[in-house]
Amino acid sequence: MTAAPHQTFILSPANCGGPRAGRLLARLRSGADPAPTLGEGFSEISALYFRGKLRYAERFARPRPGQSPIAVITPSHGLLSTDAALDPDLLEAFAAGRIDEEHLPYRLTLDRDLTGLREGMGPDDRVVFLGSLATRKYAGPLEALGMALAVPRRFVGLGNMQRGSLLLERARTGRELEYMPLEHAHGARA
Repeated sequence: MTAAPHQTFILSPANCGGPRAGRLLARLRSGADPAPTLGEGFSEISALYFRGKLRYAERFARPRPGQSPIAVITPSHGLLSTDAALDPDLLEAFAAGRIDEEHLPYRLTLDRDLTGLREGMGPDDRVVFLGSLATRKYAGPLEALGMALAVPRRFVGLGNMQRGSLLLERARTGRELEYMPLEHAHGARA
């Protein structure tokens, strides 16, 4: 039996400029609670959608040895593992940053990390992006991964809450979604 190809996930981030992020930032500054991981913090900020992406990716990731199974796109620090510690300075940097294909601090750090990821991949490895392709802010930079990049076919036409529910349900039942190459998703609302 042939082993399944390696599969890592890249997740779009939570919005760090809203009221939930502000409450989390106040808690982090107080030092009352232990610092959460990036995945925990973004799940708290975004609730259903990010939590769905994280649970699904945790269930279906098959990373190469020594490779982080799940990375999150950030506005200022490229790709970070969901296990990275989230502190007040990092959350403030995310809130102040801009996810815009033309914004150099975003683009340069993301391009650097995507190049590193691509160089460590085998010929059959796949990277699954869980996030919106409706704008080029993610899709443009992610094109650097070429044919290794896939997106869930079922995301086309679904809103964030529907995607979050779908991902949580699939993580719970262990039924992986079907993927398609990024180039096939262009032009579709995903």
